[in-house]
Amino acid sequence: LLVSGTNVLAIHGMNATLNLSDEEFILAAELEATVSSLPFLNSVAVISSADERSTGDDPDGDGQDNLLEHAAGTDPTVAGIPAA
Repeated sequence: LLVSGTNVLAIHGMNATLNLSDEEFILAAELEATVSSLPFLNSVAVISSADERSTGDDPDGDGQDNLLEHAAGTDPTVAGIPAA
């Protein structure tokens, strides 16, 4: 989950073979994110009960809280695929 501001991608790479130089170990990491253009408060405004509009609430009972539903672009009032 990415937050506003600076996010850090940390990777710990290890060689499988001893005595390799740094020049023989290449790691190319890429972080890609999609940001919703819809603010979180707008995405939970469809929830009829104001008591179920917090980030950790799950008004449809599908195991995905409101913040995860917002990030996935799904409707927090309609049960979807349960969270793994």
